[in-house]
Amino acid sequence: MVGSRKAGFTLLEAIVALVLSSVIVTLVSSVFLTQNNFYRFVVQRTRVQDNLRVVTDLIASEVRGVAGGGVTTAEGRNLVVHLPIAMGGVCHDQGQHGRVYMPGLSRIDGDEVAGYARQDASGDWTYTPDTWSNLLVSSGSNDADECLTRNGADTVGAIADFGRLSIPGGTTLGEVIMIYRDVEFKIDESELRPQTLAVYRKVTGDALREFATGITPDTRFQYRLSGAAYQNSITGASRDSIVNIRVIASAIATDSIGGIKSYSYEWAVGIPLRNNN
Repeated sequence: MVGSRKAGFTLLEAIVALVLSSVIVTLVSSVFLTQNNFYRFVVQRTRVQDNLRVVTDLIASEVRGVAGGGVTTAEGRNLVVHLPIAMGGVCHDQGQHGRVYMPGLSRIDGDEVAGYARQDASGDWTYTPDTWSNLLVSSGSNDADECLTRNGADTVGAIADFGRLSIPGGTTLGEVIMIYRDVEFKIDESELRPQTLAVYRKVTGDALREFATGITPDTRFQYRLSGAAYQNSITGASRDSIVNIRVIASAIATDSIGGIKSYSYEWAVGIPLRNNN
C-alpha cells in the first residue's frame, strides 16, 4: 500500500507570504492615511473659507446701509456706525411734534433706537442721540387721520406706520426723518477660542457678542476717502467723507497630522458707502 503525502507550506514559503502580506498592508494603510489626512485638511480649509466669507458678508450687509456721516469710529480693529432702522417724511408740520409717515414704525424695537437724524436740502444728515420713548409721542389712527385731513396722505393699509415724533426745533412738511441704531464691530481676543482673535458685534443697548472665532491678527478694517488710498484709521470730521470700507478677514487652517502644510487664507470685501451725497 502506497502511503499518501499531505501538501503544505514550508517555513520559507510561510515567511515569504507573511512579508508580502505585511508590505501590502503597509502600502494600503499608507495610502488610506494620506487620503484621510488630505480629506481632513480639505474639510478644515473649507470651514476656514466659509467662516471668513460669512464674517465679511454679515458685516458688509449691514454697513452698506450707512448713510452720510454715519461712521462714528473708523479704526483698524473697531468700527462703529449709525444704521437706519426706519425712515419717513413729515406729513403734518405741527411744531415740535411733527407727524410722519414712516414704513416700519410700528415694528421698531425701542431698545435698539440710538437717536434720530434729519436730512437737509443738500442731502447731509445730522444725527442726534435720543431714546424711542422720548421720541415717539403717539402713533396710529389719529396721526394717520391728521395727515389725511391736512395733506391728503394715503393712509389705506398703513395706519400703524403714521406717528407723531418729538423733534426739538420743529419739523417742516416733507422733511425726511431717520430713526437709527448704533452697531459696533470689534476685533479682539476670543473668549471661545483662547490664543486666537474674534469678531464681536454690538447693537444699541446690548453687549458685545462674539460671532466669529479663530481669525488671525491680519484681520482688520480699512477706510478710503474719495481719490485716496485705503487707510487703517480715519479720525475727526474726515469720517464723514469715507466712501469705502474694506473688511479683510484672515485665518489659518492647521494640519494636525504631518504631511500637509498649514493653509493661510485671506478674504477681503470692499463696501461702498453713501457718505458723499
